[in-house]
Amino acid sequence: MPRGGCTLSAIALVVCLFAPWPVAAQSPNEVQPDPAPTAPENAEAPNNSRTPDLARLLVARDASTLAEAIRSTTDWVWVETAIAAISEPQFSGLCADSGVSKAIAGRLAEAPAGSQVVFLTALGRSNERDAVRAVLGMLDQDLTPESRRRVFQVLVEQTGRSDLGEEVAAWQAWWNENEWIPEAEWLRRVTRWQSERSRRLVDRSRTAERGRAELYRELFSLTAPDARSAILIRMLGDGAIDVRRLGLELATRAVVNATPLPPEVSTAAAGLLRDPASEVRAGSAIFLASAGVNGAAADISQALTRERNALAAKAMLEALAFTIPTPGDLEVASSWLRNSVTTTAAARLLAVGAERGVLLSPRIRNMAWQLVESDCGASLGAAGIQLYGQLAPSSEFLNLMTLVRASDAAIRDAAAEALTSRQIGFSPLFAEVSRDPALLRFVVNGACAWSPTRVTWTQLTVIEGVTEQHLTRVADAMPPHETIATARIETSDARRIILLSRFSVERLRTETYAASVVVEGASLRMQTLLDLRRYEQILSERRPGANGAEPPVFPHQHTVRVALLCLERIDEATSAQATAEEWIEAIERLSEPNPEAAGRLALALQSQDGLGLSTAQAAQLDSLQQSLLDSTGRSESPTHDDME
Repeated sequence: MPRGGCTLSAIALVVCLFAPWPVAAQSPNEVQPDPAPTAPENAEAPNNSRTPDLARLLVARDASTLAEAIRSTTDWVWVETAIAAISEPQFSGLCADSGVSKAIAGRLAEAPAGSQVVFLTALGRSNERDAVRAVLGMLDQDLTPESRRRVFQVLVEQTGRSDLGEEVAAWQAWWNENEWIPEAEWLRRVTRWQSERSRRLVDRSRTAERGRAELYRELFSLTAPDARSAILIRMLGDGAIDVRRLGLELATRAVVNATPLPPEVSTAAAGLLRDPASEVRAGSAIFLASAGVNGAAADISQALTRERNALAAKAMLEALAFTIPTPGDLEVASSWLRNSVTTTAAARLLAVGAERGVLLSPRIRNMAWQLVESDCGASLGAAGIQLYGQLAPSSEFLNLMTLVRASDAAIRDAAAEALTSRQIGFSPLFAEVSRDPALLRFVVNGACAWSPTRVTWTQLTVIEGVTEQHLTRVADAMPPHETIATARIETSDARRIILLSRFSVERLRTETYAASVVVEGASLRMQTLLDLRRYEQILSERRPGANGAEPPVFPHQHTVRVALLCLERIDEATSAQATAEEWIEAIERLSEPNPEAAGRLALALQSQDGLGLSTAQAAQLDSLQQSLLDSTGRSESPTHDDME
């Protein structure tokens, strides 16, 4: 067999390992005839005519017999094949055996040039001093530059001293210092050196990964938006953890910014739920939940069943809380209730499930109740309090009021929010808002959910700190007829407008009510705007029909004509056929805030023909003009008699 046939021998070894054993099996120590022994031309090998069965030695893990065979066998192809085999990870125990490594070291110097790489690779797996001594001895030989570099690499692998470089003198000085130290001290030093080297390698690898990730980040930013998806897919399939993690971060950011992504991105991200890196698995779950990918919840739940890393499991539980959990999801979540890292996230998911009507099994309810019963869930924060609010019987539900008085704002807010989840919690919380105005927004939530009535509205309007936004939410939650009835008794024009905001033109374009409700509510709103002197707003809300007329379902022509007159847009009011009554009403409305404008309007009225002022209306106009004279002076506003 020609020398250098290691590849063929390795194939033969695999066949031998997996071939069926003969019935009459030989013992591991038996030897077989060597059909074609060979020896290096420059070495005097031991005179053995038989080689052992390598496959049986490997299967039996017989280190002592293997070491003896390596020392004594004359077939260098067999020796090279044996050493190559034990250099594989599955036979690392044999390679690191002291006897085996000494046998390999003992024959390194006489090994053929073509076999030295195999010998060096095996010796790199051992930190025995004999192995190091043998490799150092190679530096005395006439080596090719490539072989010399390999020798230095193996020395670093054996000792961890990557700081000595490729200086023979430095290695020799180091060896002189450590060759004869006690074995225990040798092992301690090698362990320290290897640990330091590992840290350096990890740091170097992390630096390289971070640099690669930054290059991808820059490439992504420089790429046109419509071409970025291809880069994301490449990043999600990259071998560097930092790159995959960055890909998920950028994909999640795209979802938050409502940037459409092709299905291939979601498919690539779903595959990362099985990624070796826990932080990548966590990022994958967060992205899939954020993107609302079909089937993502099932994939995340399945990944959670096989997850062993608590931090990754926490991210998956939080991701599932953004979906509609199934009973199976809650079953999986319950298994993480006892883990200190994931308890809060698991409790939150159970609370979300219960809030959405998913039935918890008696076992899960009992387990969860034991966690939150003693302190209303406060030890688990907002998630625990929310879970308590879902699980507590009515007799114990109001225990949450004790947390409303807590000094911790987060605990107080969570308890207030939980109280608004049931009707029985609204009244006690409402009573508490006078003591703590910070509870107002939760009271408003409860009012919208459980008591959007005239009484609640009246009570809210006298609470210190109530805002227009608070009142608007309650008004929108009230039934339309209740809103109109409340508006009729409301003494504040500004609050009446808040109540009737649903009857503005813009809202009526999207919301549908009975025609009678629209007429009543819209007319009351327009009259309120008139009382508030918001004339421009009245005119801006006109919605003329196809022929310029107001729609019959929205009758506020009177209000519009009065607003036109108050703005002294007389031509428009006249074309709209304003009546004498509307003229007089406009003059009355202007008489106090702007008597000069009222006087001009009175003069304009007297110039209108065909209005047919009645006796009573003429008397009313004279009275108004007299009042205007008292405030503006006779010369500025002549009376009806003067005009005659």
